[in-house]
Amino acid sequence: MKILSIMCDMLRPNILDFHRCREDSYENLLKSLGGTYYCNCFSQGPDTGRSMGCYWSGMIPQDNGCNTRAKYPKFYLKESSFLDELVKEDFDLYFFTNPNEKILGDLPPTYETIGTHNEDLNFIKFIKGIDMSRSNIYAHLVLTDFHWALDDYGANGEGVEIGLRILKENISNLFHVISPDEFDYIIIFSDHGFKYDVEFEKENKVLLLNRDRSNTVMFIRKKGDDEFKVNEKLCSIIDVFPTIYEMIGKEYQGYGYSLFSDSEPEYIISEDHGSFLPQVNQRIEYWAVIKKNVIYLRSYTEYCRDDGKEFELDKKEFDEFLCDKSMSFKEAFKQLNILELYKVMASDKSVYTNGEARYTIGKYNLIKRFRRKLNKNRKRNI
Repeated sequence: MKILSIMCDMLRPNILDFHRCREDSYENLLKSLGGTYYCNCFSQGPDTGRSMGCYWSGMIPQDNGCNTRAKYPKFYLKESSFLDELVKEDFDLYFFTNPNEKILGDLPPTYETIGTHNEDLNFIKFIKGIDMSRSNIYAHLVLTDFHWALDDYGANGEGVEIGLRILKENISNLFHVISPDEFDYIIIFSDHGFKYDVEFEKENKVLLLNRDRSNTVMFIRKKGDDEFKVNEKLCSIIDVFPTIYEMIGKEYQGYGYSLFSDSEPEYIISEDHGSFLPQVNQRIEYWAVIKKNVIYLRSYTEYCRDDGKEFELDKKEFDEFLCDKSMSFKEAFKQLNILELYKVMASDKSVYTNGEARYTIGKYNLIKRFRRKLNKNRKRNI
C-alpha cells in the first residue's frame, strides 16, 4: 500500500475554478489526475497548528489538545495519530517540509525523528529518494509555496497567481519523477484558506470564519481513477483519519466519517481567534456552525449568516446549542453573562451602608465640569 499526501498550505478553494481553467493551471492538473474533489470540506480550526492537529488525530481541537493557534501537534497533541497505526503495519514514512517551519511542530510527537526527512528545500532530490520498491509507503509532503507567495507579494491577485503557478509546477515535477499510478491513493488538501488584503480591511471580522478561511481543499485519487468528480457531501479535515484506516483495511470507531462513505455530519463547528498573530493563551472569539448551504456565525456581540441574509434562528437556542458543543463558547458565554451582571452592580449608586447619599458617576462628572467651568470664569475675571 502506497499513500501520498500533499498539504498545500493556505490554499483557498473558492479561488479555484474547475469549469473555466487554463490548460496550464493548478485546477487542470487536478482534473487531469482524475479522482474526487470534496468541495464542502472544512477545518474546525483554520490555522496550521489546529488544523494539522485535527488531521493527525481525527479529533476536534478541544479534544485533541491543539486548541489555539500556537499549540502545534508536536507539543500539544494528546491523542494518538494514524501514523502510529501505519508504523504497526510496517510502513516506510517520508516527510518533506521546510526545516525552519518543522521546529514549530506540525508533526505529531516523536515523528520529527521517525522516518525519512528532508535536510533542505530541494524537492526533486527528496522525491527521487523515495524508495518506491517498498511494499508500504506513506509520504507526507508539505508545500508552503502558496503561503509564501502571499507573504511576498500580498494577499491579492498577483500573489495568488504566483502561488498557484509554483504549486502547480512542484506537483507536476513530482509526477514526472513518480507516476501517479505508482501510488494506491493520493490525498491533496489544504489546512485553511485566507483573506485577501482588501477583504481583511473592509469586512466584518466575524466573517473570518466564512468559506474564505474555514473551507479547505480536499482531493483524493485512487489508483486507476481517470474521471474527475466533485462530491458535495459535508466533511472536514478530521475525516482523513477514518479514511486512512479504510485505505489500510482497519476498523475505525471514533470521530468523523470515511470520505469514501456516503455518511456526513449534520454540521461542523469551527472556531477562530480575533488575531492572526500567535499569542500566549490566545482566546477564541468567533464561532461558526457550518452546514452544507449556510454558515451561522457568532461573535461576542453579533449573530449573522455568511450569505448576508437575516439570522433567522432563535438566538437563545443557538447559544444553548453552542454551549453544549463548544467548550470555548460555553466559557465565553458564562463570562459574557457575568459582564451583564457587572452593569447591574455598577448601576447601584444610591447610598452608602450608613445611609448617606452617594455621588453617581454622572453627578460626579457633572460637578467636575461645573467646577472646571467656574475656575475658567474666575481666571477670565482676574
